[in-house]
Amino acid sequence: MNKKILLAFFALLISVILISGCPSVNQPREYKEPSDEPVFAQQQPIQECDSKQGLEKDYCLIEFAPNEIVCSAIEIKNKDLGEVCRVVVVGDYSKCDDVKLNYTCYLITARKTKNPDFCEKIGDANALGLKGDCYEIMSQFIDRPELCEKIGSPYSQGLCYMAGAQRGLFGSAECAKISDNLTKDLCYLYVVKNTQDKSYCNKIEDQHRKESCNRWDLTE
Repeated sequence: MNKKILLAFFALLISVILISGCPSVNQPREYKEPSDEPVFAQQQPIQECDSKQGLEKDYCLIEFAPNEIVCSAIEIKNKDLGEVCRVVVVGDYSKCDDVKLNYTCYLITARKTKNPDFCEKIGDANALGLKGDCYEIMSQFIDRPELCEKIGSPYSQGLCYMAGAQRGLFGSAECAKISDNLTKDLCYLYVVKNTQDKSYCNKIEDQHRKESCNRWDLTE
């Protein structure tokens, strides 16, 4: 066979293979149903927040938000919370004072930066006790039980210590600082449960609760 004819044949064969393997420019694209998920969820899902719901989920999303796309989605549901989100994402925490939910802004900022000093900025005048809530949350979040001492009343401080013991984060040393007898006894009960050590039952002041503790079947 003539060499030129043979080369032309192979060139034609390669062209056919290449053309048949490439989609036509006029070929319609596959149709996909639009997703109901927010844009940010499609682009960069935040797995830490998947198990949460409502405001707790929004707070979580703000804390871990990689960009302001998250804030746009939150703002649709809650404009004030959307403002908080933008301040936290940008990182200009001094602007927390400028938003309506400034206490929420400082609380989320304290968690995001692991800096409890932001709790102090909430102020004592807050009638809802949110400054104390901030310190209680941070005492457990960064494992600093001494932050409970910054909460106003001794009774509230005791609740802070007990809450930490309930979650298995604080021990008998923190329970001993509680002034209210009932709160202290409950704190020791949590320590017994978490450590599986009934010797802490002897630290309970109420005799009935102490006896109940010693009869407690910890295997249940």
